[in-house]
Amino acid sequence: MNLHFSKEISLYRNDLPHKIYARIDRIDDIDEETVIIGLDAVSVKSAEQAFKTASNTEWSIRWSEAFKAPGEHRSLATELFNELQLYHIEIRQHRKEAELIKERGAFNSTSLGWMTIDMNRSEKPNDISASVFNGLFSNAMQGYIASIQAVEPGLAESLMAVFSMRSWPKTSIQSLNSELPNVEASYWAAYDVGQGSANGLLKSNGQVTLFHDIGCGVYRNASTRPPNLVLCNSHEAPIILSHWDTDHWAGARYFAPSSRPNTFLHRTWIAPYDLTIGPKHIAFAASILSAGGKLILVQTEAIKSQSYTLTDGRILKLIRGSGDDRNGAGIAIEILNFPENWQRWLLTGDVSYEHLTPHICESYLAMSVPHHGSRLDPSANVPFPVRTQGYARLIYSFGADNSFRHPKPDCVIEHERAGWAHTGWVPHSEIAKGIVGGDVTATACHHPGPSHLGAILVGWNGPPITPRFPSCNTQCNASLMQG
Repeated sequence: MNLHFSKEISLYRNDLPHKIYARIDRIDDIDEETVIIGLDAVSVKSAEQAFKTASNTEWSIRWSEAFKAPGEHRSLATELFNELQLYHIEIRQHRKEAELIKERGAFNSTSLGWMTIDMNRSEKPNDISASVFNGLFSNAMQGYIASIQAVEPGLAESLMAVFSMRSWPKTSIQSLNSELPNVEASYWAAYDVGQGSANGLLKSNGQVTLFHDIGCGVYRNASTRPPNLVLCNSHEAPIILSHWDTDHWAGARYFAPSSRPNTFLHRTWIAPYDLTIGPKHIAFAASILSAGGKLILVQTEAIKSQSYTLTDGRILKLIRGSGDDRNGAGIAIEILNFPENWQRWLLTGDVSYEHLTPHICESYLAMSVPHHGSRLDPSANVPFPVRTQGYARLIYSFGADNSFRHPKPDCVIEHERAGWAHTGWVPHSEIAKGIVGGDVTATACHHPGPSHLGAILVGWNGPPITPRFPSCNTQCNASLMQG
């Protein structure tokens, strides 16, 4: 496992990179004028070491072998990733200033989005200030970007051979039935993981049988995660990753028991095939393979899967979004309570409603707000609640005082207009600053509210009695505090 993913902060390096290869990982809106550009980076030194170990063609062969079976061939493709010097770099800029990165070739088609970046420890004229993270949970180091250049086409091809999914196998979303054994959905647990997302489908005894994301707060939002949380791990529940943003998978190590740190890696992972990701995501995927896990990549077309009948008779469908970015092309889950009352749940991940149309319904008994409550597109049609005996649930998963200022007021207002009662979060000045009521639950409150409100338990016929379960075994402490 690469130290970039360790929850032991003392293990992180304190070196600042002088020269890196990077791709844009994400661009986040902070307000009307400000964006934060996140770069997924690897040191030039460790990338060049990877180039020396195999040619581009040989890397393709290695990756193909790594997916076929565990053993020697898998380790050949993954062992290098334990030693890579990985970095996450953030640049906070005015929108107009952010255009400079584009002008310097970051989106040059021949570079495939790859850049060479030179950094200084001290500021010089015309340098760009940057926050540099050596690990998911490390404090930021101050750095200064001296130059940004698009890489040459030949180097771009080498970077893609090692640090992309280009040669990895893809699977149809329609052919996953055998990968979802023994899944039940008596309850849905939305876990309090800070500024991130983690959900479980539970048996009636509280045991998790399927995860939809297993993330937590990372980088500048690392402080939002709860301390000492251990998620249910007594059953080999598969993990469906909605998309490859770090805050949707970083909990796989952080919330594992110390006695079995790889328990969530040694699973079946179903995730989107995505050519936009870079070194840290590829290294994490390699750690799944190295730990003996199975990684299934769902092909790129937007589609609603065939019905998967769960062990308890309920129906599960996967929906791959139609967006052209990582969030919008993610995998959402719909559960139908068949044949009891024909109600539905919708687990969105970060996929907004317009990218799930026409595959979603007009109404749901329970659903999660997309992307932690980010701004909604004007074209989005928010599903309305359909209640059972007055019961419905809308879930906001976010971290207290997060840097994105989620949830956004307009997102809350649009859900209120759709009929989801937000008692206590209206008007604007009160949004997310106290415990919400009505149909709505949240994993946190902003100041002056409590930082953590605990996990949320959703039922089919009314509010479950909470705390319903402490744990399904002694290594799990994820008590479900809200109903």
